[in-house]
Amino acid sequence: MPLPPHRHGRNMLPPSAALSRSLGLLTSAGPGTPSLAPRLDRAGLYITARARWHDSAALAELHSRGPALLLLDVPETEEEAVPELIRAARLIAPIAVLPPTLACTLAAFDAGAVDVLDRRAPAAELTWRIHASLRRLTTPTPTPTACRISRSGVQNMLFDILTRARQPVCCHHLRLLMGSPGFPITLRALKARIQRLHPAFHEHQRTLLVDQQWGLATFRTRPLSHWRPTAA
Repeated sequence: MPLPPHRHGRNMLPPSAALSRSLGLLTSAGPGTPSLAPRLDRAGLYITARARWHDSAALAELHSRGPALLLLDVPETEEEAVPELIRAARLIAPIAVLPPTLACTLAAFDAGAVDVLDRRAPAAELTWRIHASLRRLTTPTPTPTACRISRSGVQNMLFDILTRARQPVCCHHLRLLMGSPGFPITLRALKARIQRLHPAFHEHQRTLLVDQQWGLATFRTRPLSHWRPTAA
């Protein structure tokens, strides 16, 4: 008789559940905080790439892996910011969030989370739920588009987000993603980064559309063939 999942030892997932889709981990907790990755690894679920929110180089590397699902690990100090963190992190990949408590579950789903996981649950349960989330994601993960004029991984990430987005991207979410929960980059700094991408947009036959009013800016790109100048 097969053993129940919690008695399979290290590999708690069946052989047929071996993941062919990458899994990322993003945490806004500071250094020294115990990582979720070893718990999941012992349960047989491998984290392909991981990053701390304030480490822009690691975040850009995580983005370049094109994870099918991104686990968002949020510490107690950031609980109130969970919805905004989800909206920002969703610019990289679909999100399964691990908030410090489940009090913000409804707000997390409203912000677009694929699932809300209880960090206190046994590793086997977390592993199976994450695997179930991956199975529900039927849309293939697009390969990030490289910005060939820049050696900066962060600029490549910004270029890919703006060219891949189907809806206008809010400046608040970009500022949060490219800064940190406590210190998002300024709108001025974000616009300067986007300005440096114009040659890359032109190279890829795209134009940038900016809508700004009352201190809020949204960005999106369109193929040049779809763009027509507004009549004076």
